[in-house]
This record gives sequence, C-alpha cells and structure tokens, in this order.
Amino acid sequence: MSHAEIIDRIGGIRKLAQLLGHARHTTVQGWRDRDAIPVKHWPDVMTAARSVEQPLEPEDFLPDEMRHSASDTAVDTEAEGSSSPGNEPPKSPPAEDEAA
Repeated sequence: MSHAEIIDRIGGIRKLAQLLGHARHTTVQGWRDRDAIPVKHWPDVMTAARSVEQPLEPEDFLPDEMRHSASDTAVDTEAEGSSSPGNEPPKSPPAEDEAA
C-alpha cells in the first residue's frame, strides 16, 4: 500500500493532521505529495489509524516488493530454526583431560 493510500485510508490529509495534533495540514500534505511518511512518524500514524478503526501494521508502510520479501524471509528463518548457520550455540572448549 502506498503512503498516499495510507493517508487516504485514515481519512485524508486534514483528518490525519488533526489526529496527529498538527496545527496545520501542510506536513501531512507533503508526505502525501511525496508518497513518503517518515519512519519516525509511523507509530503515531498507526495509532491514528487505530483511532478511526483502520488498523495498520508496520509492514503496511513498506513497498509491496519489500513486504513480500520480508514475510518470506521471516518464514524461512522460522522454518530453519536453530539449525541455520550463525544460529548454532557456541561450542564449549574441550575438557582438559580431552585436550591431551
């Protein structure tokens, strides 16, 4: 979903600006014009969306191609569990009697 679509889903530029407590709508208008909500504002935008019963997840802010890749990676990592390289517990050093 594009960031412009997120803004529209919440109720538009003025509605989101109001929900975020902005005195003017120009900041949100800039986000919509650029189709880019800065990451630091995502939590507040998600809170605003919930307040109008339009809940969003952090993944909703990602471009479609990244969202699919991120969910595929999460599934792959879960399926591999601790057997994937780099997730193995560190090996203990051999006991002194084994080292000789």
